[in-house]
Amino acid sequence: QACGSKSMTTSARSESSCDMPCSSEDDSSPSSCTDVDIWGYCHQASASSGESLRVLRQRRSFRLHATLSSGQHPLTLHPDLLSCIQLLRKEAFFALPSPMPRCQDVPAELFGPPEQNDIVIAVSHAWRNQTHPDPCGCKLEVLQALLERVPNWDEGKALVFFDFLSIPQRPFSAGQRARTAEESARFREALRCMHNMYFFADCIVHLGSSGEEVEGEGVEYTVSASDLKDAAFNEVGGWVQVAGLESEGQADFAHPFAHCFCNVDSRVHPWAPFDRVLTVNGEEIRSVKQLQERMSVEDEEAPCVVTLCRYPFGKVNLVPPDQRGWVFLERFITAVKCAMLDEDQAAEVVISDSDYIRDQIDAYADRLRQAARSDERHRLADNVSAPPDSALKRLLHEFLMELSEKQFSAASTDKLLIDTHAQKHQMPDSKIVAGIMEEFVEHLGEHWSDEAVRQQHLADRRATAWRAARAYLLHWDHFSDDYMSRLDVASTSAPGPFMKLAVLPPLLALLCYLAPFAEPSELGPLLNTQALFWFYGDPLAAFVCWYLLPMFWSGIVRLQSSWMLEVKLFLWTLGVTSLVVCISFAASKALGVFPVPLTALIQTTVGACFLPLLWWCAPWEQRADPMFRLRTGYGFLASLAIVVCFAMGLPFITMALVRTQQWWQHALIVSCFLVVKLSFQRIGGELSKRLGADCMPCFIFLAKLCYEFNLCMALSTRGGWFVFIELVAFDAAENLYHLWSLLRTDVGKVSDSTDTRARQHYIVATLLLHECAEIFTLGQFIFEVFALRVIQPKLNSLVCAASQDEYYQMELFLLFSFGVELLIISANYCALRLRGFKPLLLLRGLLATNLPAFLASACAVHMYYIMCQHTHFGMDMTLNFKWLRDPGAQWQCGLEWI
Repeated sequence: QACGSKSMTTSARSESSCDMPCSSEDDSSPSSCTDVDIWGYCHQASASSGESLRVLRQRRSFRLHATLSSGQHPLTLHPDLLSCIQLLRKEAFFALPSPMPRCQDVPAELFGPPEQNDIVIAVSHAWRNQTHPDPCGCKLEVLQALLERVPNWDEGKALVFFDFLSIPQRPFSAGQRARTAEESARFREALRCMHNMYFFADCIVHLGSSGEEVEGEGVEYTVSASDLKDAAFNEVGGWVQVAGLESEGQADFAHPFAHCFCNVDSRVHPWAPFDRVLTVNGEEIRSVKQLQERMSVEDEEAPCVVTLCRYPFGKVNLVPPDQRGWVFLERFITAVKCAMLDEDQAAEVVISDSDYIRDQIDAYADRLRQAARSDERHRLADNVSAPPDSALKRLLHEFLMELSEKQFSAASTDKLLIDTHAQKHQMPDSKIVAGIMEEFVEHLGEHWSDEAVRQQHLADRRATAWRAARAYLLHWDHFSDDYMSRLDVASTSAPGPFMKLAVLPPLLALLCYLAPFAEPSELGPLLNTQALFWFYGDPLAAFVCWYLLPMFWSGIVRLQSSWMLEVKLFLWTLGVTSLVVCISFAASKALGVFPVPLTALIQTTVGACFLPLLWWCAPWEQRADPMFRLRTGYGFLASLAIVVCFAMGLPFITMALVRTQQWWQHALIVSCFLVVKLSFQRIGGELSKRLGADCMPCFIFLAKLCYEFNLCMALSTRGGWFVFIELVAFDAAENLYHLWSLLRTDVGKVSDSTDTRARQHYIVATLLLHECAEIFTLGQFIFEVFALRVIQPKLNSLVCAASQDEYYQMELFLLFSFGVELLIISANYCALRLRGFKPLLLLRGLLATNLPAFLASACAVHMYYIMCQHTHFGMDMTLNFKWLRDPGAQWQCGLEWI
């Protein structure tokens, strides 16, 4: 019987008291815990099955371990694990009833040993109840959703280690047979090596909740002492618990109330197994001896009244999972595994329904990784085998100090019996965990840079390259339940978000062209030729563009919205705007040059340096949270990616496009726009693994806006039928990929689940945001080109030099593209309707839910790229800068000087 405290590593360490705070001892012997090959597995956890590995482990002397030959999974290095633990096929989880059956009640054909190309998934979870990990089935639903995140590989199958389903368990319901002698032996063997399963697993799933309250639990009732005359009792973690019938209670060595539990007749006995004895005649009962003494004095004149409490699935463990010692060990083991891999590989190792757990493991792994690298640098600098003052050993002490604050469970019924009939000199749980951690860190510090480890990491990267590509193409995330609920509510809102996104961005971008700007003058007086630019045009454009980053960042790090936060973000934007404008103005006056070349890029670079100041905009109570600091780092990374990819990367690609002449060069450079967009979305995908998929719509919408706007400019400047066909092909391929992915989510599913629905909505949401951004951007760009042709065309480099015929051709080309896009959108709409979706309602929900971020993104994108065409910003895409090269050059229009 596995118990919550030990969650999964000790299914067998199953504790009836489930990690209750006490000083009891664990069943694993000192030798079984200190002699495990922890170090050996750490280097083989993600090993390529086709590579030969040789791992050296040092404990007083080096030991040579088995070589992993072709056709083997790393688990085969420990056959003792496979002899006592069974691995369930992943697809079997989606057909399990609730409550899930015991290991020995699952059909044998659903289990299987790991083979060369299989992946093994280990599940870490906490038990709430003594006899069953999930009586209500709520944990099974969450686990099914998490298992769907693990990609299915055509090369092999996915196998799952879940304690209750992988190790023989004792009965939890009437009519179930007891464990056989062979199953009991397997159970005891599993106690000695279960924690190794985490090291050998390819992926580890951590569940955040221990379960929900069971119906009927906690109901008190009374019986007489005579009603309990045939009952046997046990003491479990401070409870006195009904064990079963006295006549058969001691018959089974492996299970003290196996047969009697099955034979209890509720029509004869008012009590039930696992019920707790509370009081006798009002006196609290704390031991079996006390109970027997009080019931023995019963007589007819003074009947003995016993109060019991219903617990259908045994003792309840109310200790939070985060405070349990074995759960801490499991997360530490996972962190160690992640620390041995690079960050990209480590991100694929951990799957959890809790952002807190994922962030905690990432933080542990990063600390271990940094400490190991520090030791390695000292080792190389001092030319010694190990640094005298090891950072890893200091870090171990910190983990041990944290471990000392955790709670460990009382002994399970199984363990009590094993202690009675076998060994009694067991180590406390805290010492077992400390021994595992100490041994690992000792080897980690001395062998991190071993040549065998480096070769294995190279093999891992080669072996996982194809899988990583498949995961990128075939794996889809899904929205959280809370986000799905918000989308459902927002889908019935008024169509205001459509109108705001359609109207505000182009109007705001055109404001900078409404002022009567003077012609650029190299040394013109400040207050007559350049005043409007420095005090109106540049500040307005910079403020609108820079306001995007705090809005984007605050959404990613989940800042608590308040008026104070809005004021701080406004002041940050105002301060950065003032600073970059002043720097540009000072550079112009100092150099005697106007316009300053590449003003937009210079201001972007300067402003990006002040992103860390956003940290002080967050409320102080959130800044004190270590997990918030991690999210803040990810938010800064996302904001920096915006600057690098879209504010700098795409303008340089546009410069290259303008300078090319051959059609094949145009086609090649246009494809670079797609690469930048996919790269940014990839960054968003990696961040969503740590921050949750709810932030992905902001990444998708922003990436598509920038991509489409730059393609519109490409069609306007270097348009041609080949480039047009190339862009339509890109769009069609992208849409077909989304539709195919949507169909693929229904293939091979045993049953529909909430997670499948969420994943399908995620795919549909991605497709809808792509189409929405495309049609909005195309329509708005057509309007903006028309408006710029009317409002001061000489100040816009895109339309100023175009003749009337060229302008008409440009607009017709864009209108034709708009018509083709409408046809594609119509086809996608019909396809989604046939699949039972409501695209317009879902799109309305997405826009309403993310309106502040979407609106800030659209306004910033239009403002930035439109202002890059403004004469006064000096964004000469040809890089000629004639007003610098020739002091006598005369301005014509746009950025043309002669």
